[in-house]
Amino acid sequence: TSTVYAANSGNVLRVHVDNEDANVWRAYLDQHDYERSIAACRSDVQRQCVFTAQAERMLKIKRYEDAANAFANAGAAHRVEDVAKMFMDANAPDALYAYIEGRLCGLPIDDKPRRLILAMWLLDEYVKCASSTGSASKNARVREFLRQHFDDVDERETLRVLSQAYRFDDEMCFAQLCGGYDRVLDHFIQLGDGVKALEVASATNVPRSALNRA
Repeated sequence: TSTVYAANSGNVLRVHVDNEDANVWRAYLDQHDYERSIAACRSDVQRQCVFTAQAERMLKIKRYEDAANAFANAGAAHRVEDVAKMFMDANAPDALYAYIEGRLCGLPIDDKPRRLILAMWLLDEYVKCASSTGSASKNARVREFLRQHFDDVDERETLRVLSQAYRFDDEMCFAQLCGGYDRVLDHFIQLGDGVKALEVASATNVPRSALNRA
């Protein structure tokens, strides 16, 4: 806010300038200076506008993972299904996963139903990728995802996904994270897999209460 005076020989004009930087964010956006544009934004709507513009530009020049991050930052401005289809059509699976994980991390902690849906979809995809490629980095991604989102996934379904993919070490990691050794034992016992049940029971960090069940 400022006041500007203009004068000539017979008059003085006072001009009151208010909120003069209200549209600075748009000026930066027109220059594709997204970082400064975001810093100048005053509302969530403005930020969503900037992130959307950035995402669309990154998508156009095929910088898919940058587009994924921008779309994730735009949050609820776009339906998950619509953005996911863009990356599927572009054959950009890593960008798709980055977008979904970004949306998952951006959801409120108490939005458990949507967090569950996104987390289980990602886990299933990560396990499929790791199992089909045998890549060390993709195997590590499964373990890291379990560490970060063990409280977002469904325990029974997670054990089923990991068991069907023969990822015993990940099952044990998951059990340790959620304190669910009893449930892991029950899972293998119900499958009639006594060998795996004994492997769980013989692990050094399994509590005595779980050993008694075995």
